[in-house]
Amino acid sequence: MVVASDRKHLFSWGCNDECQLGREGEEETPLPVPLALEADETVEQLITGSCHAAVRTSQGRVFCWGTYRDSKGILGWSNDVKKQATPTAIHFPRGVAIVDVCCGENHTLALAKDGALYGWGSDEQGQLVFHMPEAMKKRALVPHAICFREGRKRATQDDFEESVEVVIAGQQRKSTVLSDHEKQVVSYHEIGHAIVAARQKGSAPVTKITIVPRTSGALGYTMQVEEDERFLTTRQEVLDKLAVYCGGRAAEELIFGEMTTGAANDIEQATKLARNMVTRFGMSDEFGMMALGTVQNAYLNQDTSLTCAPGTAERVDAIVAKLIEDAHDRALQILKENKFKLHELARYLYKKETITGEEFMNLLTRENPLMPKQQ
Repeated sequence: MVVASDRKHLFSWGCNDECQLGREGEEETPLPVPLALEADETVEQLITGSCHAAVRTSQGRVFCWGTYRDSKGILGWSNDVKKQATPTAIHFPRGVAIVDVCCGENHTLALAKDGALYGWGSDEQGQLVFHMPEAMKKRALVPHAICFREGRKRATQDDFEESVEVVIAGQQRKSTVLSDHEKQVVSYHEIGHAIVAARQKGSAPVTKITIVPRTSGALGYTMQVEEDERFLTTRQEVLDKLAVYCGGRAAEELIFGEMTTGAANDIEQATKLARNMVTRFGMSDEFGMMALGTVQNAYLNQDTSLTCAPGTAERVDAIVAKLIEDAHDRALQILKENKFKLHELARYLYKKETITGEEFMNLLTRENPLMPKQQ
């Protein structure tokens, strides 16, 4: 389904997979979409989903047409294909002005000027995400106000930050109870990552550190976010990132004199990055600008498979192991030089469980009279 607009008129062509937009036989011909705009009203935003479209006007009104589908049939519109091809006004509470619209696979979200969020439709698996039983019976498109945590009706910055973290690490799993020793180990592990990152010029700033377990299986994580959007990475920056990956395991070894399984994901990521340095990025002295692998899934996890002789693969493995070993030694050295701060910050994180990047940097750079003088 394709939709175009000159801000006063709408045109559409194509259809969805089941030809339920009233367009059978005319899919290639743009046809006008009957949109009931007022004299001084214009189209400000035009968004399309796979089987439906939404329009936001200059007066903050929203119109939708197409189909939403769940396991029981069409949501919101009747089975008449002609009605599905006609934009329907979405009726929000009185006084609500919409400033942004987003179409998902089978649902639509609308953000109001006062920060309230409304949604209607279903999710990709056909499960209703907005509870409107009476509206569904009447086949009406009634937006449902989404309630946020703690019963709030407005989104805050914390809500948006939490949504990013859910994508990265999953939901908080507060039912997981760590023993006192495990909690200490995780605290030192995460602070190890953060200190190594902060003491290197090429590393992204630390924005958050937490030891609250997540549904992904992570018992904690250290979040780094670049200050500006980046598209290129230098060899030194890649080496710095390798050292950050090794910081957690290095902290465990330095403080507890033992290894744990908590570094499993770090090891996987470090190995993948080091291998890409050799096989894809041309960042090894031995092979230089020679491609030794091909990307298997360019749009998914970008796994690389080697395209070289077995003997060459063994040399690649040796170089990868050396890169990781050097990064581990570098991380260990940084932590030895900052051992006092490692103890101080790990105890602080142990008590608070979650700290911001600002808190971390303030404590890391603050002078402590008990800290031994550098030789």
